[in-house]
Amino acid sequence: MTTSLTDRSNAYRGEYPFCENETQAIKSFIETHHITISLSYHSSGELVLYPWGYTKNPPKDKPVFVSIGENISKLDNYTLTQSINLYPTIGDDCDWGYGHHGIFCYTIELGTVDATSDPQDLLEMCTAHVNVNLYVCQRAQLLEKK
Repeated sequence: MTTSLTDRSNAYRGEYPFCENETQAIKSFIETHHITISLSYHSSGELVLYPWGYTKNPPKDKPVFVSIGENISKLDNYTLTQSINLYPTIGDDCDWGYGHHGIFCYTIELGTVDATSDPQDLLEMCTAHVNVNLYVCQRAQLLEKK
């Protein structure tokens, strides 16, 4: 999947960066808070993704990304990989968060089906990631102390 200039596409990139109210709100929040690690949940694929989505070059902090990502993978049994290995983008929230703010950003592709609305599936995905979220909070505290 690649980004699209067609607003009917599920990969529509927008007219310009941060052109949507939702992305403006996220940008404002990030720029006014100190964030160490960020998780963005999407569906589907059972993957843990880290930057970059636009180049195969590794991020400068790849050992930290891999360390945190491997521990997340142990908790949710998902596969860790660099974002570009799923599909190339012209940039995404993780690329921006890491590139502009040094945030250790991950995208977690939940489950095996796109956007399930089955309450039992949703409960299982949420329950499976409680320990992921707790681990990330602990790891963020350790990174802050360095």
